[in-house]
Amino acid sequence: MLQISHKIQIASLYDFEKIINIVKELNIDSPIFIVNHNESYSINFVSNYEQYELTKEIKKAFPEYINTEVIGLGASDIKIIVSRTQNSNSADDWGQSINTDDIQVKLYFVKRDNNFKPEQLPNKTVKVFVGHVEQKDFNINVVDGINPKTKQRGFILLKDKVEDKKDELLINNLFVDETDAFWFGFREITQPIENQYGKYRESQRSKRKSKQSFNDWLKKEVNSTSKKKPSLSNSEKLLLKIGDKIVHDRFRLGIISNLLGDNIQNLKADIDFQDGSKTIMLKDAILNKIE
Repeated sequence: MLQISHKIQIASLYDFEKIINIVKELNIDSPIFIVNHNESYSINFVSNYEQYELTKEIKKAFPEYINTEVIGLGASDIKIIVSRTQNSNSADDWGQSINTDDIQVKLYFVKRDNNFKPEQLPNKTVKVFVGHVEQKDFNINVVDGINPKTKQRGFILLKDKVEDKKDELLINNLFVDETDAFWFGFREITQPIENQYGKYRESQRSKRKSKQSFNDWLKKEVNSTSKKKPSLSNSEKLLLKIGDKIVHDRFRLGIISNLLGDNIQNLKADIDFQDGSKTIMLKDAILNKIE
């Protein structure tokens, strides 16, 4: 199957919000990851189609922008970049690899006069859309850290939101670059969702009249998984992390958005359930993790 990575990079928050609406209206059959990292806005997804309609709609929405595949001296004036790259694991119907050089496209949108500066969105935030419906918001928490053995300074990816953070957090594993830490956290969020959506599409391939929505399929998957697995032990609960999908015996499907505490006695989680967010003390919770 052809797999193409799509990435839209946007310089302006105003343009970013317009393009999000375009993407939602197209009802793309893939998980879509909406990212704001240090005022760098991007939309990312993988599909088996080149999404010509997406480029067409962006051109239509921004008639005041010049678009080109070649950029020279005006590189600093780029407002939008639309990239399409064929993934190396693309294969035909017989499982044979498809030439990975077939699709390597970048389209630049340039406008030289744009002084509009709207209110800032929360930084280091990833929104996930599947089709037309907004699914979840995730925060990626990156803070300063120091290796206690080598005294090397760097950045760490936190599971917990730290309100009264000390000046130095001691950690054995840290990133030299803040951006590397952020994108590592981004991959931890995106990969499980993409895997789950791949299973959903495979399950619906043979269905014509009775196709399920992704949400309905996920509910059924959660219910069947929860019946097979015993509740997590206390030691397993300590291994949970932000972005993990769980099923609670009462509130059902949820995604962990925050963790706070350093032992099972005080460990609690903020969990986004389908009927709203709740804070759960994990010690007494009956729940399972969905892989």
